[in-house]
Amino acid sequence: MNMNMNKSTTSFLFSLFMGAGFFLLCGCSGASRSMPSTDLFSLMNQGNTPILVDVRSAGEFAAGHLPGAIHIPFYAVGKRSQEISTAKDRPVVVYCTHGLRAWWAAFVLRGKGFSEVAILSLRGSNAALPVVHD
Repeated sequence: MNMNMNKSTTSFLFSLFMGAGFFLLCGCSGASRSMPSTDLFSLMNQGNTPILVDVRSAGEFAAGHLPGAIHIPFYAVGKRSQEISTAKDRPVVVYCTHGLRAWWAAFVLRGKGFSEVAILSLRGSNAALPVVHD
């Protein structure tokens, strides 16, 4: 293992391992509920689109994200939660590719007082969601 890792890499790895630990100890549903794409489609068709937060990397976001999504990498959600909404009772859906980063972001948002947080992963049938490219 290369012992010359920079501080941001070390912080990222620490956050990732802590998130994985919480995920294993608490279970995915401990912080938030999962949202299937069908539920999101329903809300969007009714004009009730929740606040969408893409917690993937900048490259993943640029390659394609849900229309109207806010991009905040999962490790920055705590510092940048005020960018999501001042109304902490508004529904928020955080998403990533597999769900772990979204779970971690949802956990942080719940700790910041957001009461309606759901998780969406972009794998499986959810991969068919419409995306826009920057």
